[in-house]
Formats: sequence, structure tokens, C-alpha cells
Amino acid sequence: MSLAQRKLEAAQKMQEVPARMAVAQHTCASAGLANLPRLNVLDSRLAVLFKQQRAYQVDRSASRLVELKLARELAKNAEQAYVADQDAYIKQVEGLLALCLEAEDTYKAADRFGLIKSADYRARRVVLYKAQAQARLQLQSQYHSKSFKIALNDAWFENAFAVTLGETPLPGSALAEAYAALEHYHQLALAMSEAVDQMLVELKADPALREQAGEVEADIASRRVQLKTVSTVQLRTGYMEMLAYMCLDTRIADLEQRQQFKQRLTDPEVFAGVLSREQMSVDPAAFTAQERAAVLEEALSCYSRARASALYVAELYPPVAGKDYLAIYLEVVERLRLSAEQELGALLVAPPAVPARPVPARKYKVIHTRSRRVLVGRRREPVAGEPGEVVDIDSASGERVVATFREHASDDWNEVKSVLPAPSTGLKSRKALRRVGRQYLDRMAALTLKQQGFIDSEHAPADIAYPLEALAHNLGDVAAQFQRHEGLLAAEQAFVEELATAAQALRTAARDIRVRMCKAQKPTARNLLYLWEQKQVKIVALGARKPLKAGDLIDEYEVSIRGGGTWYVHLHYPALQTPVQAFSKGHIKLAAQRLLGYADLLKNANSRGALPEIWRADLTPMFIKGWFPLRA
Repeated sequence: MSLAQRKLEAAQKMQEVPARMAVAQHTCASAGLANLPRLNVLDSRLAVLFKQQRAYQVDRSASRLVELKLARELAKNAEQAYVADQDAYIKQVEGLLALCLEAEDTYKAADRFGLIKSADYRARRVVLYKAQAQARLQLQSQYHSKSFKIALNDAWFENAFAVTLGETPLPGSALAEAYAALEHYHQLALAMSEAVDQMLVELKADPALREQAGEVEADIASRRVQLKTVSTVQLRTGYMEMLAYMCLDTRIADLEQRQQFKQRLTDPEVFAGVLSREQMSVDPAAFTAQERAAVLEEALSCYSRARASALYVAELYPPVAGKDYLAIYLEVVERLRLSAEQELGALLVAPPAVPARPVPARKYKVIHTRSRRVLVGRRREPVAGEPGEVVDIDSASGERVVATFREHASDDWNEVKSVLPAPSTGLKSRKALRRVGRQYLDRMAALTLKQQGFIDSEHAPADIAYPLEALAHNLGDVAAQFQRHEGLLAAEQAFVEELATAAQALRTAARDIRVRMCKAQKPTARNLLYLWEQKQVKIVALGARKPLKAGDLIDEYEVSIRGGGTWYVHLHYPALQTPVQAFSKGHIKLAAQRLLGYADLLKNANSRGALPEIWRADLTPMFIKGWFPLRA
């Protein structure tokens, strides 16, 4: 085809784009409106189903199970009435997206051939960006809905609630098929969300369209609210939650052991931090830079603990034939960790001055717990007669509450514990307990040696100690189950004592490893607290409050480490009369950098050609409250 012919073809296609786009958008909009009544019925019945699921988790009675099965049957009927229309709608929106991408290529060709003015080209690209984003968000919503409906799958239901729907339980292959479908639709939804994120990145990087980036971003935010689509971070976090169950269901055959490890891999303490970041991602502009940084640091700690828990499961249970969901779980955790690191790094380099909207008006609240954690929860409506404010941390899907906290004093939050009953599996036989206990004992020496090999690493000390503490807990649990049997033989009683002794040895080894790592690494707030709790440091105030060149003042504390070594804590104050607990910022510094500030480092950089690192581990008033020996 000659240049003239290509130019003519490009001109013709460009003329056709507006009409084709209008028809495709009208078709999708009409189908969406036509589907709305059936969708509303399905949504309402799913809401009832999830409510009944929560009720059955708390009260595993026969009557609750009947109500749950009825709610599930009604939801399945509504889904069957909607599924054909939904699949047809997905095809239509996929066609619209393909047309958007084709139109983008058409306008690029028209611009290349000089068939369109620069201003018109920019305007049409903005329109296309909005249309493409809307199509992708529509598809994300539909794919996410498809993955969400795993709750209607028979095999998933039997496995999740330890019940049998028919005369015999469904085979494991049926559950594998359900999980394969779940993963397929999740990946499709995630691809759409990531593509929308990437569109915004490209738009902001394009000098010709940078001014319109804010307009497109606002349109996308509005569409997300309208379609109730979640962010990429929310999607990944939801997938992390699902994988925590999937990897154990496919790897651990014994129901009781599976329940035990689910408590570790789905630990509410870990997911409270992970989900706090997820809930903050709904509207990050509503939070201050300091709040966002604190929540991201908490999330990073939780990703690290989630990884340690997964590696412990991998240590005890080898992968089975088929998909290794534990490996995928670790990949998802790593992706979330890296994105949190990047987000935190960007905040520290260029923090926003103020939140975009007034903080008191927001739906979510940043809280500081008694265990010195920084979390984000959804504010509950106040209830007359109930003391203190209450916040809930929701699961990524939004259909259950992972953790609840109540305020007992000004910014002093404590968790409201609610333990769900596990499915009853009966008392294990002595023979089975001996077998499980021996398996744990046989892993003890190798695991201890392996964890000791990490002492000189930069891994979080708590995460390296964790597998030993977890194995100690498992040994103690087997010993406790043994003692529920009456009339233990002398050999069995000796075995129980062996289990208890081994558990104590593991706890001692875990403490030793953690202490040694905390001492060897550069200081952090958590490591300093742990060494203080273990009576491994002495903290003494040095002299009076001193003025600095920057205009503020500091109180200095010397941290003497048992066995050798010294750190210094600097707490900054705006005035001489400021109360000791009201410092504006705090740092833990290395002895070699005790008196160095940024000006000194810049001088060294000029003479040596490189900027040396300065180590300043942050301390906050909330973190040191109740334990740090502030000067009188």
C-alpha cells in the first residue's frame, strides 16, 4: 500500500471513530441498565448470605446451618438468573475496550500523517483515555464479581465450613477447579486495575497531556466510586487473603492441623496491619504524610511477618501435585511489600504539605494501639450508652470484620477480642498425637540450625525467631492434647515432658537469636523496645536540654547495650519548657554519628565525593509511651 493510500485509509478511519464509539458506548450502557434489576436481586441475596456466614462462624448450631444453606440456595438461584446476561455484557464491554485501543492507534496514525490539529488530537486522546478507563473499570467490576461468587461454589462451601452437602464430600479436584476459576477472574480484574493505573502514569509523563491529567484522574476516581471498584492495592490484598486459605487447603490434608495453621497464616494481627494500608489506599489524600508513613511502616512489618509464617508452613509441609498456591502467596506478599516500600520512599522524599480535605470529616481513622501499632479503621456510628469510639478493620472484600478496637482514653486504643469457634474435630488418638509430636521433634534441630544461620543477616529479628516460637507452640499444643486423655502410661507421660522441654528449648533459642540480631543490627524502635523488655539495655539521660543550630532543643539519652555497644536517643523539643513527653521528633543514632547532622554529612560529601549515610531510626511519643525512661 502506497503512502497516499495509507493516508487516505487513516483519514477514513478517523472519520468513523466517533460514530463507532457512540454506538458501542450506547450498547454497553443499555445492557448495563437492563441488567440492573437482576444484579440488585443478586447483590441483596449475597448480602444476606454473607451475614449468615458470619452468624454461623459464631454459632455453629444446626439451625444456623439450615439458615445459611437457605440463604446460599437463594443466592445461587439469583446468580443463575443473572449469569448469562452478565457474560453477554462482559463480551460487549470487552468489544468497547478493543474499539478504544483501535481508536487510539487510528488517532496516532492521523497525527503522524498530519490529518489532525494538535489541539484536536490532544482533546480526542483525553476523551479516549476516559472511555478506555471506564471500560476497564467496568470489566474489573465484572471480573471481580465473578471471583467473588466462589462463596456459591459447592466444593468451596464444604471446605470452608466443614460440612457435607450431599451423601459424601465432594472430591479435592472439585475444590481445585473452584480455586482455578477464582484465580483466573482475579488475574483478569487485577490486569484491568493495573492498566488504569499505568494509563495515569503515562498521562502524567506526557508533556502534551500533563495539564489534562488531573481532569482524567478525577474522572477515573468518580467512575471508581460509581462502579464500586476497588484499588489495585485492595485487589492484591484481597487476593493475599484468599491465597492464605487456598495454599493451606491444597497443602495440608489433616483438618485440625489445617485449622491450626490457618490461625497463623490468616492471623488477624497481621491482616489488621495489611488491611490498614488497604483501607488507607481508598482515599490516601485524606491522610497526612506522617499518618501515611506510619501506616506503611506498620504494613511493611506485617508483610514481613506474613512471609515468615508462609515460610514456616513450607518448612513443615511440602508442596503437593498441582498449583503451588503458597508460592503464589509469597509472590503476592512480595509485590505488596515492594509497592509499600516505594510509596513510603516517595513520601519521605517529597511529603505533601497538608491533606487534601479536612481530616475530621473522613470515614476512616488512624489509631495508635496499646501494643504500639498504627492502624486504620472504619468509624462505627456512635451507640448511646457505649463508652469510647469504636473502629472496625474490614476484610478486603468488605463482608467481614477482621479486628475491632475501642478507644479507652485519648488516642489509647485496645482490641475488642472475639474468638470464633473452630469446627469440632474430636480428640485425636494417642497414636496420632505421638506421630504428630514426633514429626515436630524431628524438625527441631534442623530448624534451629537454619534460623541461627540468619543471625548476621539484615532480616527482621522477630521474623527469624518466629518459626522457632511457632514450632514451640505446636509442641505445646500436642502436649496439651495428650493431657486431655485419661490414664496416660508412664511412657506417654515421659513423651509429654519431652515435648514440653523441647518447646521451652525452642523459646529460649528464639529469644537468644532475636536478642543477638537486635544488638548486631542498626537500631530500630522495635528492636530497642525488645532489648528493653529483655533487660538487655540501660537508658540514661545525659545532662540538660541543649539548643541546636536549627533552632530547636534536644534531650539526649545514652543506651548502653549489655555485652558492649552504645546507641544514643535524641528527642527534639520546640522550647525549653516543653514537657518531656511532648517531643516533636525523636531518633536513635549510632555512636559514631552521635554529633553529626546533615550539614556535617554534606561537608564530608564535598570532600569525598559521596554522601555518607546517616542512620536515624524514628521514635514517636506514642511508641515510647509507658516504657521509655524519660528524664524527670
